[in-house]
Amino acid sequence: MTRRAYGFAVGLALAVGLLSWIASYRLNIPLRDPDGLAGPSYIRLPLTVLLFFLADVVPRVIITNRGFKNFVPSVKSYTKQRWTRSRIAL
Repeated sequence: MTRRAYGFAVGLALAVGLLSWIASYRLNIPLRDPDGLAGPSYIRLPLTVLLFFLADVVPRVIITNRGFKNFVPSVKSYTKQRWTRSRIAL
């Protein structure tokens, strides 16, 4: 993914935040923090990261291998190729 694509994601997040604030202001409904809905943040954040990691890696490995043959070595290879330090740092 290029830096430009990350810029789009950040811009989209800002736009959604701004629209949420505008809707909250106009409807006179306070913005609420949903923390606690899915558990504490120290559990929710690692599970979210793991979910996105698996959502990226598992389907690609299954499609590339056309099944589950050599699954673990393929996951390791794909992870080395796709999940570089610079990508994780973003």
